[in-house]
Amino acid sequence: MARCAPTRLLLGTFLWLPLPYYAYSVAYSSVPIFLPVWWPHSWYNTRYGMELLPALALGLGFVARLIIGAVHDFKPAWAKLAAAALFVLVALNAGQLLRERPLAYVEGTKNIDAHRPISSPSRPCSVRNSQNTPAPSA
Repeated sequence: MARCAPTRLLLGTFLWLPLPYYAYSVAYSSVPIFLPVWWPHSWYNTRYGMELLPALALGLGFVARLIIGAVHDFKPAWAKLAAAALFVLVALNAGQLLRERPLAYVEGTKNIDAHRPISSPSRPCSVRNSQNTPAPSA
């Protein structure tokens, strides 16, 4: 079991690799990540911020385990209560996320609405010309 710990730590660290990449991109490459609740109220590049979601989820799991362990060491009878409180917080967060639409989905629908007029295929020339030419007189 002790031999697995470095592997788990390495895999956990691997999930944080997008952080320096996106921090560098935002700082020096003019790749802004807009949040819809902040000015300019846009959805642009929010999918890049979502890249850190696995690392944040794993990090919060580690923090939850640390909290439950600390509570168990302090007052063992309260450990189940602390786990239940953390579970309630996760459930409330999930409820809030379901009430709002997922960030990446909203950005995709906004982008598709903006690009639809540009990328819609135009009608073939023969169809346009047949509609503009007068009918032959008999």
